[in-house]
Amino acid sequence: MLVVELRGSIITVRSEKLTANYLDQLESEKARSSKSIANILRDGDLGSNHEDFNSHFEQRGLRYNSRGEVIVTGFDNDNYYEEGYSFFRSKIHRMKNQSHTYCDVGWPGDLFLLTVEFEIGLFQQLKISTEMENFEPRYLKVLSSTLLTKPTYKMVSGITYNNAPVEIGNNFGYEKKGLFAAIVRPKKSRIFNKNIYRDFVDASYTEIDI
Repeated sequence: MLVVELRGSIITVRSEKLTANYLDQLESEKARSSKSIANILRDGDLGSNHEDFNSHFEQRGLRYNSRGEVIVTGFDNDNYYEEGYSFFRSKIHRMKNQSHTYCDVGWPGDLFLLTVEFEIGLFQQLKISTEMENFEPRYLKVLSSTLLTKPTYKMVSGITYNNAPVEIGNNFGYEKKGLFAAIVRPKKSRIFNKNIYRDFVDASYTEIDI
């Protein structure tokens, strides 16, 4: 049995259509407390935090950059609690794509609450039912997606091996770091037929203390 670990910078993207009533509450709380939207959501000052605003979109992924890493470890027995041998490593941005999509976090004509939560550590631990001597690195490919906001985020949501899904194992061992929150007005791109999310009515960032 082989275990594949995906490690690095992790983001969770969430979005929900913003109602006029909640927008009024946010603006009132900002004026009363002198806090940013990110801090209001992090602290749950209006009875809900950023994790609750996900009715339209939610996706967690490993950022597709030079900090992300793939580590493959082999085990003699089908028990990854025993000591294994890590024999393959690769930077995530050097991996080939199995498929790629764009994040649909809203549509033109409405305001959306968009949040991006940042973590670091182990994104996923996955299992491949093969042996070290039979492992083929070229069969390992990523499932990726792009969020067209500012800045643009490309992330990996999973991997395949030999064009087949991989069994998901543990996802412990990560640390929360920060939160970006924005009220965004989606627009259709003039260059290609995709929605973009760069017209911020309000935007802020805060750290998350654990």
